[in-house]
Amino acid sequence: MENQDSGGSHFVRTFANSLAFKIIVIVGLIFFLLIPSAFIGSLIEERQEVKDAAFTEVSSNWGGKQNIGGPVLYIPYVKTIKDTNGKINTYEDIVKILPLNLSIDGKVDSELRNRGIYKFTLYTTHNKVTGKFDLSHIPDIDTNNTRLKWNEAYVLFGISDMKGIKDNIRLKWNDMQTQFSAGLISADVFDAGVSSSVNVIPFEINNFEIDLTLNGSESLTFLPLGKETNVNITSNWGDPSFTGNFLPEERKITDTSFEASWKVLDLNRNYQQSWIRKNNKVEIASSAFGLNFFVPLNGYTEVMRAVKYVLMFIGLTFIIFFFVEYLGKKRIHPIQYTLVGFSLVVFYLLLLSISEHLQFNLAYLISSASIILLIGLYSLSVLKSKKFAFFISLALTALYGFLYILLLNEDYSLLIGSIGIFVVLAVIMYFLRNINWYKANRLQQA
Repeated sequence: MENQDSGGSHFVRTFANSLAFKIIVIVGLIFFLLIPSAFIGSLIEERQEVKDAAFTEVSSNWGGKQNIGGPVLYIPYVKTIKDTNGKINTYEDIVKILPLNLSIDGKVDSELRNRGIYKFTLYTTHNKVTGKFDLSHIPDIDTNNTRLKWNEAYVLFGISDMKGIKDNIRLKWNDMQTQFSAGLISADVFDAGVSSSVNVIPFEINNFEIDLTLNGSESLTFLPLGKETNVNITSNWGDPSFTGNFLPEERKITDTSFEASWKVLDLNRNYQQSWIRKNNKVEIASSAFGLNFFVPLNGYTEVMRAVKYVLMFIGLTFIIFFFVEYLGKKRIHPIQYTLVGFSLVVFYLLLLSISEHLQFNLAYLISSASIILLIGLYSLSVLKSKKFAFFISLALTALYGFLYILLLNEDYSLLIGSIGIFVVLAVIMYFLRNINWYKANRLQQA
């Protein structure tokens, strides 16, 4: 009986000192460390929600993202049709017409506002909207049996966030001055905006001018509703990010300002200049273009992308320590592997917290340097070897540099990552090429 217990204890001791057991422990630790990594991912989402809530609070009192569109001219009409029995039927409808030319000249005064640790861009945009409607010919309208109600015509102007309206919106139609009224008479083009009746000149060119001052935040976009739409914007903001379906034809950007101009034709979009009944809201909204006011802080997206590489990062680091342990005849306890693994996870926590206060590049440098120094000094204490501690620090520096390149080149991250993994695999195979794994079933000791 004692011999059996002795044999069992010997087997346990032998297995505990074997390569197989150490590899199993390391793999188990890698997957165990995915648990705190998942919590880091949840924390990033939570911090993003806090930032979004802060932005909502600020924009609700000032004005949110603004999308400007219009004007659109609505002309009611009565149509008479004689059926086969000679009975005359009449019905009413509305023809919607877009401008022949549309020009928007805007000046945007922007500023940064703080809400706690977060920064948001607020702006006031002063716009002069000019153009004309060509009513000499209205498609889809047969004037022989249709009576246009010219005296009931009205225009709609789209403004996505009405809270941002700073002054009364003045409208000059031909030579007559008027003002817009709140709300939309029809909601088949815009979700929100203003309306005004107009005295159109039948079958002639009708000119308009609109003076619009708006408060907004984060982004400013426009709808290309003219047969030819020209938009010219100047601003005191130096970090614009152009967005939407159309990029500016000309741009000039400095550290403290930018100028940009767009030209869009009706051929560039997927809706007509006039229509009856059809609801074009989706197509019109999708044609918007403009700019975002980029704030280069709070890089939650970059941190979340970095967390996605945590499995590869921990695995490669543990492989480095395993090489040092086996080839350098050093013994590293599973607890020491665990502490190194938690250090790697803490890197993402540092990166998240520091990036909320500094630019992401600087936050990454501080976080990675701190972890490299921590693990390097710990390795020196555990391994009692400056050579191995320096090797581990150098390898970690290369890994963090490789991760930074991946984050910096999102479009080429798959290609760079694939090449990087291939190189790492090739290096591992090279250093392990002469090992007889059947004989190397027991960890070597110094």
